[in-house]
Amino acid sequence: MVRLHEIYIILKPRGIPAVHTKFGRTGLHPDLVSGFITAISHFARQLRPGEQKDINLIKREDFVIIIEDGNKVFGALIADFDDKNAREILKQVINTFEDEFDKNLDDLGVNTLIFEKFIDVIHRKFSELVINPYYIPQIIQTVQNPPVDPLIKRVLPLVDGQKNLNEIAELLDTPIEGICQIIAQLENRGFIELKINIEDSDTFGVNDKATEVFSRETKSHKRILELFGNEGIDVLYSLDGKKDLKNIIDELGIPFNQLIKIIQYLLKEDIISWIELYPIMRQFSSEKILSIISDKKEQSLAFTLQNICDGTYSLSSISRKIDLPKGEIKRFLKKFGNDIRWIEKKV
Repeated sequence: MVRLHEIYIILKPRGIPAVHTKFGRTGLHPDLVSGFITAISHFARQLRPGEQKDINLIKREDFVIIIEDGNKVFGALIADFDDKNAREILKQVINTFEDEFDKNLDDLGVNTLIFEKFIDVIHRKFSELVINPYYIPQIIQTVQNPPVDPLIKRVLPLVDGQKNLNEIAELLDTPIEGICQIIAQLENRGFIELKINIEDSDTFGVNDKATEVFSRETKSHKRILELFGNEGIDVLYSLDGKKDLKNIIDELGIPFNQLIKIIQYLLKEDIISWIELYPIMRQFSSEKILSIISDKKEQSLAFTLQNICDGTYSLSSISRKIDLPKGEIKRFLKKFGNDIRWIEKKV
């Protein structure tokens, strides 16, 4: 998944930004960026006046500017690399913007403040690329009222600083994409903040970007060695999508706090992703469960889990439902051996 930094929608006649918003903490001046891109585009047309195509990518070693041309505006998206999905969403954003503000775009004296409401649309459109379903939303105290929206009204009571977005989507029986759109809008308006909570029972797997890190001559590989030494590379090799962090601590003998620092870095750089586990438990007769489990408290837990573990609920959700740590549930389910199946979904 590509990491996005900033987006600009620039008015062609004036070469100034109609809309600008950030996805991260970058702090470039909008006029500087729009002026630079307009100048580069103008230079390219002067250099090859007969060429119909315009510049669609400006690339440096550590970032790119993805450019998409519209009829009256063009969009510029600053990202880590040229991503097909990000470019397609940028095209959609440009088309939507021109459809909504068509009459205003011919006015050379238009006040760009009228375009600010479009920032919500941008964050909703790009939400699937910038909001991780494992993020945990938390409400920030504010005097403003949240936007009026039926889904927001259902989501906000579940934002307790404990549930991640995946769990909220499950509880509402709503596609995660819709939840991410709502959360992106609320974060942009300052109603919530997003945090990451990593536990030793969490499981991670590598993304395509990890291929570059495994190559010893790459900048990414050298950066991990610089930050974490060989431990960083060892951890990456251990993240096979099956072992949880406790297993990796036991395997590598690495302190939990150090492991968390490495995991946070790998997540931030989109080198790894969470693996959410969905347990499926074979249906047993009461007699069978009683023959496997002798402790009465554990027998009760077994009956409870048999009703929940049908592949519908993630381990995180089950943990919340029955108020038991994920690691404890996993260890208990191992008692049933091959009668437990785990569906692994990359988040």
